[in-house]
Amino acid sequence: MLVAGELLDRFSERLIVGLGATMVAISIFAASRAQSYEALLGWLVVASIGYSSVQPGGGKAVASWFAPTSAASPWAFVRPACLLARRWRR
Repeated sequence: MLVAGELLDRFSERLIVGLGATMVAISIFAASRAQSYEALLGWLVVASIGYSSVQPGGGKAVASWFAPTSAASPWAFVRPACLLARRWRR
């Protein structure tokens, strides 16, 4: 998450979150095709690296796209979505 935070400070959150989501999608697909436990574990590690950009990226997006007085509704969707995605991934 520290690397993702550093990248988010330098580049657009759309770019970083988009690349992270793409990384997750490709690695989950590859994990579904894994022939060994080691390969499965490796692809899931890659997926978790990609996912690490979603949490800080979602927070930065809400903070930058919405005024502080109207940010409660987007946060009401971002937080549960991240938690559900993490729960669904197990």
